[in-house]
Amino acid sequence: SLDVPPDWSMLPTLTELERVFRQTKTKKAFFDDAVPGEILHHAAKDLARVLYPLLLKQWLFHQEPVLFKGGLLVSAFKRGNPADTNNYRSLLISPTIAKSFHRLLRGDLMKFFEVHALPLQLGGRPGISVTQASHVLQDFLHHHRVLKIPTAVVFLDIRNAFYRLFRQRLLKYGSLDRTVDDLFSSLHLPAAARLEFQQLLQGESAMEASDIPPFWQGQVRELLNATWFTVSGTPTLTEARKGSRPGDSAADLLFSIAFRHLLHMVSSRAADLGVVSFLEWSGQHVPFHNDLERTDVLEFLGPIWADDVAILLKATTSAQLIRNAQIILGLLFDQLILAGMSPNLGRSKTEILFDFRGKDSVALRKHFALNGWRLPTISKHMAAYVNIVGAYKHLGTWVQVNGKLSKELACRFAIGHSTMSKYKSAIFGNRKLPLPRKTHLFHSLVMSAVMFNSAAWYLQRKKDVEKYHSGVMALYRRLATLHFGLLVRHWRDELVQSRLSLPPPISLLHMERLRYLQHIVRQGDDAVWAALQQHGFWWQMVDLSLEWLKGNVMTPLPDLPTAEHWSMWQPILEASGGSWKGLLRRALRHDTLQARKMSSWYDFHSQVCQLLVDNEVF
Repeated sequence: SLDVPPDWSMLPTLTELERVFRQTKTKKAFFDDAVPGEILHHAAKDLARVLYPLLLKQWLFHQEPVLFKGGLLVSAFKRGNPADTNNYRSLLISPTIAKSFHRLLRGDLMKFFEVHALPLQLGGRPGISVTQASHVLQDFLHHHRVLKIPTAVVFLDIRNAFYRLFRQRLLKYGSLDRTVDDLFSSLHLPAAARLEFQQLLQGESAMEASDIPPFWQGQVRELLNATWFTVSGTPTLTEARKGSRPGDSAADLLFSIAFRHLLHMVSSRAADLGVVSFLEWSGQHVPFHNDLERTDVLEFLGPIWADDVAILLKATTSAQLIRNAQIILGLLFDQLILAGMSPNLGRSKTEILFDFRGKDSVALRKHFALNGWRLPTISKHMAAYVNIVGAYKHLGTWVQVNGKLSKELACRFAIGHSTMSKYKSAIFGNRKLPLPRKTHLFHSLVMSAVMFNSAAWYLQRKKDVEKYHSGVMALYRRLATLHFGLLVRHWRDELVQSRLSLPPPISLLHMERLRYLQHIVRQGDDAVWAALQQHGFWWQMVDLSLEWLKGNVMTPLPDLPTAEHWSMWQPILEASGGSWKGLLRRALRHDTLQARKMSSWYDFHSQVCQLLVDNEVF
């Protein structure tokens, strides 16, 4: 039947359809409908006029073409033993036209998700960098380590999250395709959870909790209704009744909406038990908080990126911290069970990191060492043990309990050397390629991977600083050796930088930190600013970077630190266009040339002194 929207502006326009067609990526796999992405990308104007009536029919009558509801399911190997099916990821190749239609719906739903997203629920939001998630995590541990307060981080990994999610948690169906008993039996879920699941279905759905209008809820309901997939080599079609349709344009956003509803229930129950962490802040995006009359309290679980969660916990004693961790794990596991999902308890999956402090910390470490470093959970539906670790790789960045960066730096430099080995013959060892071209590719291919999330590093230990410097110089020397030969091994660090026209390693850190500063000024989450208002550690590093900037550009900049004169720095960082990035590029170029000039002067004086010695002038 016809579903007339309350506002006709809710319908996509012809211009919007043409725009999403132009955004279609080329050189991608496509379904058996024989419509590659190149056709939509290059013939967007003509195809939009032809397909726009079909789009209106789909949106007004909630009748999506059967072809748009499915796709080809293929397996992609991740890592590990190839004979183990758990080491493969399922990928759905769906029709390109369907993905473009769903991309329009994604844009409408995103407006509501951004308003109702949990604090630090950053994944999928446009313009948000993953560095924000890593920064809050590192900052939380660093701040409480200085205050000697016990902290813990619960890292949650969900097994096949996008494929196992109960769609009934996302929105309400008129009637269930299968009974609740059948749903739970197919996933071997505990019988005790069935009654609780039925009660949840009577309550508010995730779409309703996000205030998404019924018209768009109808679009999502039709998008998830009667979906199917096929496997290569078989004519059989299999109906899919769970999951958010991974591989589709709206899959990650639909999962984030459902996951937001799930974690909100966890957060509410944890808050009642006094387990949730909170921050007091000014409610404004400023680096300090000194107005006690305008204090807001921000409760948060921790960084959330799609289905990756890191829950931040603190307590007055280490014993209470353990109890809080058990409670939060139990709440998480129970809600996952009721959503059709389960945690992955394997190694490097769902684990917990403790930073014990206080008089009982030594005894607790001995206790867990005798028990295999495992923590039992307090759960109604799933009794399990979670591994306790001293380091964990979260969102591509290593987190260590002692705050050291040794594992993260070793990982970053290993990736850099691996990239250089991969392109050694084609680029870096290619004698026909000029040096400026090599250094440009070196920046984009190697150093971009090495400096990933470096803006969130707390490089305060002397050993970490030395390891960072030597690691970057090792990459510089390798590039110089491939171009100049073995003579490079006798060169000083400054001479290597000079001959390659590359900046000093510390300047790269200043660049990344100042780029990230502008990013959080423009797109920073409230929880990021709330965390940064708790102390001045990171802002002290920012001030050092700003001093480096002022010493390398002629542009007049404020002389006072950010904390004392933020009102003068903020307009510069918020300015539209690329003025800030251009300023940083000029500063880096000037610093490189200054280092090159200093190296030349050093070499000149060294040669003069050697000449005088050889001629026995002294």
